[in-house]
Amino acid sequence: MQARSLHLHIRIYDKLRRLKQAAETDGAHRVARRLHAITLNHDGLSSGAIAHRLDAPRSKVSQWLSD
Repeated sequence: MQARSLHLHIRIYDKLRRLKQAAETDGAHRVARRLHAITLNHDGLSSGAIAHRLDAPRSKVSQWLSD
């Protein structure tokens, strides 16, 4: 199975990082965590590495990246 890798335009990447910060500020931690997973994947981390960093199941990270 090939690793899923997202390639985002820099403007989209920056917008997602800002949305993550806003979600954290607003207490929407689940949303912030999912956005963080997306930006980490864009940065080259695999779903396994993201799962480890975010302390989440790899299957959940894979689901976040495929939705």
